[in-house]
Amino acid sequence: RGIDYSKASPSLFVDSGGSTSPISSSSAIRNIVESNMNLPKNLSIYWVLCTALALWFLFIHSPPFIAKRKLSQNLPFLGHIIGVYTVYLACVFNAMMTPSTLRGKGRPYHIWVGRFGMVGGIVGVLTGAFLSWWPYQASVPPLGFSIPITIGGVAQIISQYSGYTAIKKYQRLDAQIKETEDTSAPSSVKDSTLEEMEVLRKQRTAALYTHIFSMIGLFVAACGIPASIRLAEAIGTHVLIITIAFIVVLNSLVGPFGKFYLKHTENNNNDRVVGLLDRT
Repeated sequence: RGIDYSKASPSLFVDSGGSTSPISSSSAIRNIVESNMNLPKNLSIYWVLCTALALWFLFIHSPPFIAKRKLSQNLPFLGHIIGVYTVYLACVFNAMMTPSTLRGKGRPYHIWVGRFGMVGGIVGVLTGAFLSWWPYQASVPPLGFSIPITIGGVAQIISQYSGYTAIKKYQRLDAQIKETEDTSAPSSVKDSTLEEMEVLRKQRTAALYTHIFSMIGLFVAACGIPASIRLAEAIGTHVLIITIAFIVVLNSLVGPFGKFYLKHTENNNNDRVVGLLDRT
């Protein structure tokens, strides 16, 4: 199953126009710039860099290599190509088209592209592992390629699993919070209930943050490792050192890239108990 945002609150990726609390001057400046220049709110230098790497890898470097292979006679390689292209392009798209994009109209696109990406990622990793390590094939890649590419595959599976379980946890907590809000009359609200709600809201926020950083890790680090290996090979000198350097740089981008999305939540109410208080 893919990730289902249908029950998820849009409060993490809210449009700044829906704010009910003051926002920082930096966010205000960004909103003004975006409004005047019609820039997508999720456009960032991190997205541009990672997307540039993806497009180079998928549409400049890979096509000549793929053209040399007879895909009809190599089904594992065909499956790998389909899986890799699907998950990588899904990451590129969904990092820009978050659920609140287009004032919430981007939600179904994010959901369905994410579902296809999740399936494609699993297919890509399984077929990639076969192509990297199965000894009874015409040509087996060298260990210098198989080892780092397998590390990328493991990182990809970890990111997908972490992101999927985090959003499912978020949905469960969200449903529990809404049920408590709906069944608790204002006169029956107690301090213990408010404390419990505060804990649940903080857990919900943490789960959603985990989902964001896991998916950013999938896009930047996991999918970026194969591309960085090929880019290092294209440079042609000190390939191992450059590959390691690229991997370190990619991993260092995950934190600031994820925090970029969190800037949209300066008016986030997830970790404040407002539901029941508003009804008292």
